[in-house]
Amino acid sequence: MKLRGLIEDAFEKAGVELPKQPEKKAAKVSHHKAGTPGTKKASRRKKSTKKVLKVRPVGPVAFPRKEKPKIVLADPPKEDEGEVKREYLANGVLVTRSKEKPRKRTRGQIASTRIQQPELAYVPAEPEQEKVSYTLKAGPRPRVVWPSASVGKDCQLLKFACDGRSSQLSDSGHEKALRLGLDFGSSTVKAVIHDNVAESCYAVPFRQTQGVQSYLLPCCVWLGESGYSLTSGTTQFQDLKLAVLAKQASVEKQLPVVGFLALAIRQVRAWFLTAHAKDYPGPILWDLAIGLPVANNADRDTCALFRKLVTAAWIAASEEKITPERVMRALSRAKALIDGQDEPDPHEDVEVLPLPEVAAQIYGFMSSNAYDPYGKNIYLMVDVGAGTLDASVFRIEQPRDTQKSRLVVFNTTVQPNGVMNLHKKRMDRMLKICKDELPGHKSLHQEIESIAKVSDSLDSIPESINDYFTDLAITFNNGDVDADLYREVKKQVIANTYAKVKQENLLSDDDMKQMPMFICGGGSRFWLYQKIRQDIAQSPGFSWFGAVQRPLVKPTNLIAPGLKEQDYDRLSVAYGLSRLKMADLIHEVPALMTSINPVDYAARYIEK
Repeated sequence: MKLRGLIEDAFEKAGVELPKQPEKKAAKVSHHKAGTPGTKKASRRKKSTKKVLKVRPVGPVAFPRKEKPKIVLADPPKEDEGEVKREYLANGVLVTRSKEKPRKRTRGQIASTRIQQPELAYVPAEPEQEKVSYTLKAGPRPRVVWPSASVGKDCQLLKFACDGRSSQLSDSGHEKALRLGLDFGSSTVKAVIHDNVAESCYAVPFRQTQGVQSYLLPCCVWLGESGYSLTSGTTQFQDLKLAVLAKQASVEKQLPVVGFLALAIRQVRAWFLTAHAKDYPGPILWDLAIGLPVANNADRDTCALFRKLVTAAWIAASEEKITPERVMRALSRAKALIDGQDEPDPHEDVEVLPLPEVAAQIYGFMSSNAYDPYGKNIYLMVDVGAGTLDASVFRIEQPRDTQKSRLVVFNTTVQPNGVMNLHKKRMDRMLKICKDELPGHKSLHQEIESIAKVSDSLDSIPESINDYFTDLAITFNNGDVDADLYREVKKQVIANTYAKVKQENLLSDDDMKQMPMFICGGGSRFWLYQKIRQDIAQSPGFSWFGAVQRPLVKPTNLIAPGLKEQDYDRLSVAYGLSRLKMADLIHEVPALMTSINPVDYAARYIEK
């Protein structure tokens, strides 16, 4: 820059007017006769030899003080402002956010104003929840008709020659190793026993009925004079798993859980030692894998709790009567064994392995005929249980240096969006409405309160909220519980699980498109969860978006008489627990490269 330009910038920053230069004399103009008549041409100016004096301002100059930039919480920028770019799927799910590069500043701008603001994920504010609007029609005798009052008492458990108090038939002979996969759900327990040497898996039947129902044991226990029982008693305990998860330190909540699991383990051992006595006559080395409603084993408190509860249940299963006092002693004994304070007796010798239910579900698929070791093998799995909904995006790899498959989990979410939670929200809403609109029907209020606590029903919940009642009908104008829960389900599966993998660049566009999806679990047959198939099939404008549902295939080595192919998903978690090894599970996945790093090929060679 020339000297004059520097001086002008200095005076401009100081806020002082630049002094005017003295006027120069007009240059002489000569008229040329050869030119056009009446035209004038200016002669070239000669360079002045006079020096230009620098004019300094007189007196002190007050420079403006630089103000600190203020942080103002304003509304999010609009699309056309060029600062934040947001892309939405057709169903309104935010999938990408990106900032454009800032413009270059001019020379006269103050450098100190260049403040880099932290990148924050903008989440549109949810609209204020409107007051629930509905139309209620009631007859003279409204009542509950959904059959749930007899849950558990009509269980009709199978009876065996062996009582199951012992974990083996004999102490002599060749020792065999078995693993029991115990899927302790919110509504039922499922069990599968795996023999690693024989490569056989045995589904354990509990009840005298046909089909998949025979392999489901309701999570309900009674307490009477002779202790805990699966069929009768004076005090009934339900919501066993959810109750102990809500208050993990409560011994009062732990006692019925240990009592129930002890009775379930006794049933498992009684059936196995009776049905397979010829194949397993000698000592058995037991492992017990219990499923946890967590994304991974990072939740150490929940893992430690279930290890203690299941170990205590294994110990208490050997007692003649399983009473609260003996359960308390079993809990103390289990803690001592886990802490290494003592060696276990033969009937106490068991290794308890708490494992994520999501990982077990995926591993169960890996062992089925649907798995192609030479395919892309990237999947989306949605497991709808009674209490929770688990969603995962994963890949199955076949390393070249080994014949074992490896499981890579890209993303996993576990939310309380299960089918029995929908049932509870329905009843809570109806109870409030009936108390407001029908205050005189006290018996109806009690019936609703009774079925609201049910979490272990073997019957499917009604298709609509009106199917619970007779002589009573309701129509929601807004505030429908089913619609509210489905919004949460769609957000969890599509935005927080599937689309987030793309957001974090864990998979490419080609990997995301037409991804196979499995919807499984006891609640997956309910119409509300089947809607996910349509919403995740495609989205206009997003070529990478789309998943296609496929059925789970029953493994050939699963021995389960009477179990239909389409009902295998009810036992898939128990099957996976009986086989899963955590060494095959990988959670950390590096982000996909978004740019190509230059390679200096000259560095590979030695110059002359």
